[in-house]
Amino acid sequence: GISRLSGTKRAAKIMENNGYEALGPLLTQFGQIVIDQIGQISERAYLFVYCENNWAQVALFVDEDDIVRWYRPDEKLFEIATEIWSIDNAQRAKKLRWTYFEYDIQDSKFNTHFVYPEEIPETTGPLEWQEVGLEKRFGAKHVIYPDKLPER
Repeated sequence: GISRLSGTKRAAKIMENNGYEALGPLLTQFGQIVIDQIGQISERAYLFVYCENNWAQVALFVDEDDIVRWYRPDEKLFEIATEIWSIDNAQRAKKLRWTYFEYDIQDSKFNTHFVYPEEIPETTGPLEWQEVGLEKRFGAKHVIYPDKLPER
């Protein structure tokens, strides 16, 4: 699949300034890992990615008709997310950096939506942002999280 970036006008401007040349291949690799992990290209997959200095929170969800199931993300997704954050950090000032991004597949293409600080309430955090993204993508479907996570 081909990565397609979306979001605010700022994201479009960043991509114009060679950001896509650096981020595009990483985002495509991100999508390939998701496909490998869930075993198919699926427009039912959704990722929420939040990063801070060399740290990432990645959550992978797949719509399974009546429910949405959380999957333990492949370790490589964390590595790529922090690499995306590092490249982005090197390219612009901290105040212009995205806060989190959402990643899904639409029309057989990977879609990345960067969300910037001015687009979210200051009183919320990553878990609330993730919940908003899930509701936007899947509506009121019940999300299943495993009771006990398998050992890594």
